[in-house]
Amino acid sequence: MNSENNQKILIAICGLGEPNGEIKKNGCFRNLEILNKTAPKNSEIDIKIFCYDDLNLHEFNRFKNCEIIREPGIIGQFIYKYLSPEKISGYDNLFLMLDDIELQDNVNLEEMIQIQKNCQFDILSPSATGDSKISHNGFMKVRKDIPKNTLLILNFLEFFSYLFNLNNPESYKKWHSLINKNTKWMWGIDMILSPILKMKLGLLNNMNFKHTQHGGSYTNDAHEEIRALESKFGQKVLHELKILEALLITVCNE
Repeated sequence: MNSENNQKILIAICGLGEPNGEIKKNGCFRNLEILNKTAPKNSEIDIKIFCYDDLNLHEFNRFKNCEIIREPGIIGQFIYKYLSPEKISGYDNLFLMLDDIELQDNVNLEEMIQIQKNCQFDILSPSATGDSKISHNGFMKVRKDIPKNTLLILNFLEFFSYLFNLNNPESYKKWHSLINKNTKWMWGIDMILSPILKMKLGLLNNMNFKHTQHGGSYTNDAHEEIRALESKFGQKVLHELKILEALLITVCNE
């Protein structure tokens, strides 16, 4: 991998298009602005946008090293085909996000990378704003009853925006191994990361994203994906969401 002074970062939006394409496009553009602005100094950033329809994305050409891959597909299919461990092996970090989230101004990519490295998280994520459209009884939402700069270690981390440290390649390999050519909506994968793969999952209370709309994943395909995982892993699939530990971020930055 690269030295700390020359980190190579991949930012990927794993599926962009209708419905509400214009709204999502504007949110994604601002997300990329925030991540570029707050990335470590002297880092090299590549961007991959997977677009499944003919949505006009000409404004994304303003970003350096931005590749738009335009073909039919759904989230998991793009990740499986284009973001395999072998294809991204030259990067130090991967920030992977959905097209219907809006990162808030308090998100700082450099700080996230440092916290993840120091605390040795397999996956790190901002928390959802209070007004986000989100399931699982709001488990991923920011908590106002604890200090703002709290870092939560969880047994569950829903996929909205994941940060991976690729200098620990086994973490990403384990996550990606759950995805195959038939994976579409990614349902159920977040339920086995902690109990089965023993991955360390972190949620930042002081950095947030807004999930702006309910996605298109409420389909028979999505339910079939989670049923297949339950059938494969049986009783080991997670059914109770828990906070395992709460730390102040200063602990991880020492």
